[in-house]
Amino acid sequence: MKTCLYLAVLFSLAGFLKPVKGELKKSLVTLKQDVQKLRERVTDLASRLKNAETTKLDLAERLSKAMKTIENLKSERTVKKRAFTSSQVAFYAALRHSVHAMDPHHAVVFDDVFTSTSPDVYNDVNGMFTAPVSGLYCFSWTNNVDATDYQSTELVLEGKPMAWAYADTKGDQNEDDYGSSSQTILLKVDKGQHVWIRTGAQGKGTLHGEDYTSFSGFLVYQTDDSTSTGD
Repeated sequence: MKTCLYLAVLFSLAGFLKPVKGELKKSLVTLKQDVQKLRERVTDLASRLKNAETTKLDLAERLSKAMKTIENLKSERTVKKRAFTSSQVAFYAALRHSVHAMDPHHAVVFDDVFTSTSPDVYNDVNGMFTAPVSGLYCFSWTNNVDATDYQSTELVLEGKPMAWAYADTKGDQNEDDYGSSSQTILLKVDKGQHVWIRTGAQGKGTLHGEDYTSFSGFLVYQTDDSTSTGD
């Protein structure tokens, strides 16, 4: 009797477990498929990562080559940059700060140098131009004064006045006005001689700065040192 009961229970369990077994088989197959997809995905990501690393190394190498090329071009530009020769002379300087109460025949020092073909051409400490070669030079300067003021200036060669300029606003009633005067001269200068701008005998020794007062010069053509007279 008990045996029959056991058999009945077993048959009943077998009937119940059969569909469960089928579901488990299906789930196992699905799980295997998911695992395979994950493996393929991991393989694909690993391949992409490897390619990205290769690309990164390639880009780094290209960047390094580009930087070297830029440095080489900079070096070549520096080497190829044309240097000024002794026969190429020019400068331009201006008065950065206003000056006051200068005595007559006091050198005007233009302390704001914009252009100079050589540091030895114009001296922004004493205001003197030194001719590197003998030749015909062109010099220009402008002196600027405040409202109701006046000042004369002179261009001198080795201490000898060669040209003059005079700015005057003392008769102007507008206190916002400024006055300027300019002069240009062609001058033979020997090598080593000095040219500069100085205050004249008229005025209070005041010149307006802010680069309104300026001094410039350049070599028109070079002459033989043995034949240049500087007159």
